[in-house]
Amino acid sequence: AYAAESASGESHLWTRPLDSRDARMLDGTEGAREPFWSPDSRFVGFFTESQLWKADVASGAVEALAETTDTRGGAWNAGDTIVFGGTKLNRIAAGGGAVATVLEPDRASGDNGARYPSFLPDGKHVLFYVRNAKDRARAGLWVVSLENGKRKQLAATAASSAVYAE
Repeated sequence: AYAAESASGESHLWTRPLDSRDARMLDGTEGAREPFWSPDSRFVGFFTESQLWKADVASGAVEALAETTDTRGGAWNAGDTIVFGGTKLNRIAAGGGAVATVLEPDRASGDNGARYPSFLPDGKHVLFYVRNAKDRARAGLWVVSLENGKRKQLAATAASSAVYAE
């Protein structure tokens, strides 16, 4: 899955099976960016300028999940929880509902963003990248527990996000 311009010049969500060279544009995905997969690969989550969406890859059905702006990446776990980043980490059920804050950055320490989340294998911990305007050592890779909100720094001064892979 990827976001790319259609013939009209507007960004859309496209999917392409690995065993084919033919990509398919999904209708109703105008303005799509930052796609991410559901664990069963049946759905693709994505953002537009003001919304979080999901698209059913087989049927092409598109559903708005929440209004949101200032997004930086999303992740979807096997428990059907979506976590998305930006100025803070938020969560929502994959079926929609209320958006809840997972983590507010420590603004007093200079944290100004929690971005590009990636679930760890237990589905209860999220790896993410923190930007910090005051203290370069606080910037970097962190992990947070969805159960209790405790966070721990894994790599200081990292300059980009990371994704867990076995």
